[in-house]
Amino acid sequence: MVIASIWLGGVALSCAVFAYVWRTEEARTRQEFEWRAHSQAQALRDTLLDHDEVIFTMWNLYDSSEEVTADEFRRTAADLRARHPGVHSLQWLPYVRQEQRAEFEARVREGLQKPFFINRQHEPGSPLEPAPVSDGYAPALYTEPIENLRSALGSDFLHGLHRREIELAIDSAKRVATPRVPLYGSENGEPGWLVFMPVYAADSTPPTVEERRAKLLGVLLGEFRFSALMDSDLLGLPDRSLDLLLADRTPSEPEQILVVSVANGANPEMPRTIASFESGMHRVFPLRENGREWTLLCRPAAEWIAAQRCFYPYEFFAIGLLLTALGTGSVRGAQKRTAAIEQLVSERTAALHATQLALEEDLVERQRMIEEGIDQGARLRLALSAAELGTWEWDRESNRVTWSPETERIFGIAPGAFDGTYEMYHRCLHPDEHERIDSVNRGAWDRGDEIFHEHRIVWPDGTVRWLTSRGDVLRDSSGKVTRMIGAVMDVTAQRAAVEERAEFDRRLQETQKLESLGVLAGGIAHDFNNLLTGILGNASLARMDLEPASPIQTYLDQIERVSQRAAELCKQMLAYSGKARFVIQQLDLSQLIAEMAPLLRVSISKNATLECHNECSLPAISADPTQLRQIIMNLVINASDAMGENSGVIGIRTGLRNADRATFSGAHLGSDLAPGSYVFLEVRDTGCGMSADIRAKIFDPFFTTKFTGRGLGLAAVLGIVRGHHAALRVDSEPGRGTTFTLLLPCAEGVAEDIAPSEPDEETWRGSGCVLVVDDEETVRRIAGRMLESIGFSVVMAENGREAVEKFRAAPSRFTAVLLDLTMPEMDGTEAFVELRRIDPHMCVLLMSGFNEQEAIANFAGRGLAGFMQKPFKPGTLRAKMRAILEKD
Repeated sequence: MVIASIWLGGVALSCAVFAYVWRTEEARTRQEFEWRAHSQAQALRDTLLDHDEVIFTMWNLYDSSEEVTADEFRRTAADLRARHPGVHSLQWLPYVRQEQRAEFEARVREGLQKPFFINRQHEPGSPLEPAPVSDGYAPALYTEPIENLRSALGSDFLHGLHRREIELAIDSAKRVATPRVPLYGSENGEPGWLVFMPVYAADSTPPTVEERRAKLLGVLLGEFRFSALMDSDLLGLPDRSLDLLLADRTPSEPEQILVVSVANGANPEMPRTIASFESGMHRVFPLRENGREWTLLCRPAAEWIAAQRCFYPYEFFAIGLLLTALGTGSVRGAQKRTAAIEQLVSERTAALHATQLALEEDLVERQRMIEEGIDQGARLRLALSAAELGTWEWDRESNRVTWSPETERIFGIAPGAFDGTYEMYHRCLHPDEHERIDSVNRGAWDRGDEIFHEHRIVWPDGTVRWLTSRGDVLRDSSGKVTRMIGAVMDVTAQRAAVEERAEFDRRLQETQKLESLGVLAGGIAHDFNNLLTGILGNASLARMDLEPASPIQTYLDQIERVSQRAAELCKQMLAYSGKARFVIQQLDLSQLIAEMAPLLRVSISKNATLECHNECSLPAISADPTQLRQIIMNLVINASDAMGENSGVIGIRTGLRNADRATFSGAHLGSDLAPGSYVFLEVRDTGCGMSADIRAKIFDPFFTTKFTGRGLGLAAVLGIVRGHHAALRVDSEPGRGTTFTLLLPCAEGVAEDIAPSEPDEETWRGSGCVLVVDDEETVRRIAGRMLESIGFSVVMAENGREAVEKFRAAPSRFTAVLLDLTMPEMDGTEAFVELRRIDPHMCVLLMSGFNEQEAIANFAGRGLAGFMQKPFKPGTLRAKMRAILEKD
């Protein structure tokens, strides 16, 4: 009865433990799947937002320019396609009315120097047919890329397959997406979808359908790949553990599967229907894409589910059964021995009765000790196995080491393969750990020290693992150390997690530092540029009132140069924070170096020699020439300073290099760049070189080894490199010089000539009254005097509220408004809205100490006439006023 009770209780407890561990593992697997599915859905939403931003950027190009040329369209579109791999093509479909058709076709033929006419939409390779007579057409005029879509030129989309979507976009003034279609010009009919966005000839969107059709300039067309929506590498996801299905469930339309992605190219016969994705473990995420109702369905891949399964429930169940069997066997054996002893004792004489009692007591006590020993040993083995903790024992006399099976697993040795020698254990250690571990072991034997340390081992396959070892010595009755025992645990995963967290914290701190510096730089630029406006303005006005031969002209030159240097300091701070405004062009780096060579030679020390080795026929790069000149000048000046009074050589070299992961591993900002071909700029000097400590600090703001007041040059260089998505390597040793290597991505297309800036026209004069609005009295007064000097009368206001009141009193009196951005009571943004509400056609010129990119962010599509950066000179103000007043 007792044995049956023990057996039933043990089996029941084993089943309960099995069920609990099984449910725990199932819950963990579902939680991991939920996290991965949410990550996939969020990445997909972010990608769709990026695609919308691509269309809006192209729309903003047309909205902010009276005419967009083919080169401007393709340059902007090529840059967007390079940054967004999911963009298949971008096209411009101008709206051509029937009465304009002949003139439009003739003008395009003349520009292309080849036959051209508006044709029906057709399949690639099929003959062209003229589009039938209609009130209007929307032919493809500009395409990017042109190579794959050259045959699409002239194809009329307004009467083609997607007429319903393009008319809906025109009438609603919104972006409209199509159902799944094969992408034009793609291989094997790659699936994707189209997005149409109308462009109107107005400062704001026309309010009615009739006005929208009357003011329609054309339609922007974007083609996007479905394959990019499921690519984990493009979305920045860690792996491919999910099966994905994207379906179009737009109401009133048939349900349509857009794209299916099976993890790791799994079994092609696996069901890939919507019903198969909605069964079992799955998640459903609704998405909206420009009028379409999409649904993302996620289910875990079969291989991933299989990898999540573990044998813990079965192991716990087996251990429970084993312990139950051992317990019942011990009880049964004890019962048999007790019966035998009782039989023997019954045959003894009364003289041995006292001995019998003593023997019985001794046997009971021995039985209890045996059972306790069995129970404690089983518990210990179970605990060590569950904790993944290995044990070892080292006998000093025989010099033999005994390992538990878990220890062999931790050291990567096959079960039973450890021969018990210290030499084999020594071979498992990392070569750099031999001396330290031997010293620790000698100290334990000689002094009886406790062992506790982390060290590395090398598995037979070459994998390096980190272990934590702990042990202590055992002594005999005389106090002599005879054995050492301890435990070992694999902590590789824990160390990796700590290092990953440290790297994450470092990047987070770097990001926060850049954001804080960006805010600081913007505030300094605004306030400081207001002061510089007064200084430069007064100097320029004073120059205008003086004779050219006046000796005071020299002092005014010094004032302007110092003020310009202060303005450049603000720009350098913006460059370091990554907020500098770039004007991107297709450049030939070797040509840029050749043009700068004369200036560089006069900028370096007389003891230094400049040697240029520029490779011809380099691929073009997409960069801001002004910012690149700043990088080159800063690196060359630093190289000259590094040589001090000693003679030496400064070498500049350009070329094309194939960069791999090893190249980027030691570079600044290169961790996210893909291996491939890069145009490089190398600046090398034979100066004093740098130690490792100095190399680690050279890009910190205001760190310098020179006199006080320097230290922002290399910080600005790093900001410009970051803005160009490039990488920078620094190789230097004390006494062996320094080499800076800049790696720039290659761009498509050919390099452009860097056009020189045109001189200001100093003879132009204006007329009328200008409202000057600024909270700084000095800026108002200087701007007013500048405007009066070129023919305008001026009315001033110290904040936005006062400006709106004066403008509302007599709006027809004013020719233009010169408006500051940051003011008390009512800032420039609010004042601009109120002024345009009173007179929608008033020319408003915005001025600010912030850079243009930040200042006009809230004015996109609102009809802002122009922007002027503080500080400014009379010639700059004259050119801006002429540009905005003669724009129409």
